[in-house]
Amino acid sequence: MSGDRATAAVATREEAAALASRRDRPAGRRGRIPVGPLVVLGVAVAVWYLLSLALFVVPDPLATVRVLAGNFSSEEFTDAVRKTAVDGLTAFVLSVIAGVLLGALIGLSALARRTLEPAILALNGIPKIAIYPVLMLVFGLGSASQVTMGFIFGVFPVIINFGGALAAVPAIYGKVARSLSMPWHQRLLKLDIPAALPSLAVGLRLAFSLSLVGVVFAEIIGSKGGLGQIIISKYTLAQYDLMGAAVLLLIITSLAGTTSLWALERRMARRWR
Repeated sequence: MSGDRATAAVATREEAAALASRRDRPAGRRGRIPVGPLVVLGVAVAVWYLLSLALFVVPDPLATVRVLAGNFSSEEFTDAVRKTAVDGLTAFVLSVIAGVLLGALIGLSALARRTLEPAILALNGIPKIAIYPVLMLVFGLGSASQVTMGFIFGVFPVIINFGGALAAVPAIYGKVARSLSMPWHQRLLKLDIPAALPSLAVGLRLAFSLSLVGVVFAEIIGSKGGLGQIIISKYTLAQYDLMGAAVLLLIITSLAGTTSLWALERRMARRWR
């Protein structure tokens, strides 16, 4: 009986929050195209074009797009894209799983927070790219070392954001749970985790881009393939148009994933505000 009352109370609170969010949102904002990102994109393209005029090693934007379109279906590019995509997604998924578990442990246990949080913050401050030579010795030049590097880059934002959000859940939530005689697992699923979801979304967005950065950095330093290896090899051979095409593809991929997760982040922030 108390469980039914708790569920009904939480559902009512969620519905009221959703209605208030829709009521407070200006009608004209629905479906509006964001201007800010378009302005930033335009400025970036303009700076890129000016750099291409000043430096012969920088291809102009249109030439880079043409080179990317002409070489995207080549075996070299498709193999590199496949490897970087698989390694990056694997690192991201592992970062999310480990980050959520460790973040929940830190956020829900004061003892774990006092014990682990200083070590996690200290490890997060280490220049992570300096660890890669050790990973190459352990795992070699295969995908395992690049996935591990991407995991190291991506796991900390998830731990810090999710664990911090769980630890900062308002005390009133605990009072509500006790007044409704909610079991601990029901409070966790109905109150604590939903309150931490906006911060978790921030961690996911950061983890996606950082996991990809970690994988590409590792490929540039030492790898058997991937877009990072194309970038460094084309730079060495002075094939700057192909190098620019690989960089452009990475930028597009990162922006697409980050923008999607940013939209999820805003949606969660509106729903659980």
